[in-house]
Amino acid sequence: ADRKLYAKRNQSAENISDRLAGIMRTLMVKRLESSFYAFKQSLKRLEKATDNMINMFEKDRIFIAPDLNINDLIEKGFTDEQILILIEKKGDNNKEFSASDFTTDFLNNLKIDKEKISDLIKRWDKINFDPKMDAFVKELNNKLFDKKYNQSGKLVIFTESTETAKEIEEKLKLNNFTKTLTIDS
Repeated sequence: ADRKLYAKRNQSAENISDRLAGIMRTLMVKRLESSFYAFKQSLKRLEKATDNMINMFEKDRIFIAPDLNINDLIEKGFTDEQILILIEKKGDNNKEFSASDFTTDFLNNLKIDKEKISDLIKRWDKINFDPKMDAFVKELNNKLFDKKYNQSGKLVIFTESTETAKEIEEKLKLNNFTKTLTIDS
């Protein structure tokens, strides 16, 4: 019945999976371009989301709910029953599945993904510098607040990442730029 619902919408699990993988690749590249810190945080969230999916498979209760943030609900301590109530309120796009609804190798593939993500995290944890951030701080000290280039003595910095904004604020304070204002939404 669920496959028929998606077929009506001209979607297949493979098609949706491919699009999601493309979105994730783009997101991870954007995070890496933003800052090493933001990238590392995204890797940790991806690892936790993969852990959550593996746990759902092992309990034989898999929640697929595009209209809800299942990972956030799990992190907040919602029980499976509480999550199911929210899913039922949200409608047809949101459902509970059992492990048997997926191909037999799906759980094994999740575990392989988890190993790869964990390995990436371990490798990135060894990196405690960010050349882009270092260059930015150097330019702040050498040029960006030079009256020749910046008569107002003010600078506005935009970033898509709240994590990067907070990291910039922290780096600025460590480098004696104490008059900062960080705003996010």
